Amino acid sequence: MVALSKKRARARLSAPQITVDKAVDSPKAVQGQQEQAIQQQELDRDQQHKVKVFTADTMPQHTAGIYLFGGDIQIVDGHGKEITKKFSPLLKELLLIFIIYTVRWERGISSEKLTELFWSDKTQSSARNNRSVNIAKLNSLLEQLGILR
Repeated sequence: MVALSKKRARARLSAPQITVDKAVDSPKAVQGQQEQAIQQQELDRDQQHKVKVFTADTMPQHTAGIYLFGGDIQIVDGHGKEITKKFSPLLKELLLIFIIYTVRWERGISSEKLTELFWSDKTQSSARNNRSVNIAKLNSLLEQLGILR
């Protein structure tokens, strides 16, 4: 008998214990929790919609222009197509120099200063030719924007 009681005691210890929570929720409490979860989901969905509407309203609509801020320079034509790739690094630098000197001193930059900044290693005639060619390229690209006519 002692062996039988020890065997039962071991079986009780090794058997999985199932406990029942005394505070079982009533159907009304469960329904209230479900309603709260649904309301939270609706709030989350409304918040996501507000964020989407906000970003759609505040996104800049590209029109023809030169965008200097917000990363790299962006040049967009009248159709909203980005044409920045058509500008070589030298043309971008020239454009930025023209903008900076025009805004800062309200008179632009002299050809001597351009030669000094970009073509100081060239002869006078070669520098003049390079300057003329690059300004002509820049003018033709800016005409696509509708800035120059």
